[in-house]
Amino acid sequence: MSALLIDVSFLIVDYKALLPLRRLLDSAYEKTEGIRYEIVVTDNSEYDKSSFFRENYPDIRYINNKTNLGFSKAVNIGIWQCTGKYILLLNPDTRLKNNVALLLARYLDNQPDVGIVGSRILNDDESLQFSCRSFPSYKTAFFHRYSLLTKLFPKNKYSNEYFNPVGSYDKPVEVDWLSGSCMMIRKQALDAVGLFDENFFMYCEDVDICRRMKSHGWKIVYYPEAVIYHSIGKSSSQNKMKAIRERHKSMWVYYKKHFKRHKTIDIIIWFGIIARCVSRLIVALFQ
Repeated sequence: MSALLIDVSFLIVDYKALLPLRRLLDSAYEKTEGIRYEIVVTDNSEYDKSSFFRENYPDIRYINNKTNLGFSKAVNIGIWQCTGKYILLLNPDTRLKNNVALLLARYLDNQPDVGIVGSRILNDDESLQFSCRSFPSYKTAFFHRYSLLTKLFPKNKYSNEYFNPVGSYDKPVEVDWLSGSCMMIRKQALDAVGLFDENFFMYCEDVDICRRMKSHGWKIVYYPEAVIYHSIGKSSSQNKMKAIRERHKSMWVYYKKHFKRHKTIDIIIWFGIIARCVSRLIVALFQ
């Protein structure tokens, strides 16, 4: 690995989001300088865009998976094609505001105990997205983003502990986990803990990889000097109902993997996830 010629491998998983993806790619070429990089795109669509990439982005390594294999599996396929010492995982509905690759890579160069570092993430209107979280706990079931308690008491202690554990988003800070929409992963750390868990079709895979990193002694850090925009939900809005179902399936997978098991509690958690999923599906249907 010491003979690597590439510092950063951009890795993007696409699923029928060509217009946002083009914006991201154009921003990557525009903003990235002072560093050796490559771009790898793994495409979960059945439509092969090889000719499009040859014509418009001939330097990009494009992989068509021919079907929707899920986010984690597509990431792993892309990782095998990445040659950089750092992998910059980006959602296709993001775009770079500044030289994100260089800033995050320099941070990892200077912090050898950090396994994953993430950027500041902004909405399109420049408002802040809360991209750092505490690891989910039993309390999260009652104080998650869509819960009645969070809506009625938005500034309550338990919701804030989960959604805004850092207090200030203006300085680097160690966190439990970062949004997978933008995370730079040290390849050495990934080799130590293993690839993304493909039991997560989509969602929760970012929580899982951060948890595994921390369990192996690697730090997870939020670094606000690097900034991206994220048009949240654009890549999943094409099939919102499926996205809701997959999110809740992943919650159950995460619970089974990381929580101590007890038959009675398992039943309660399972019914709670089902109830939450049904409520979100009903809301989405009427929206």
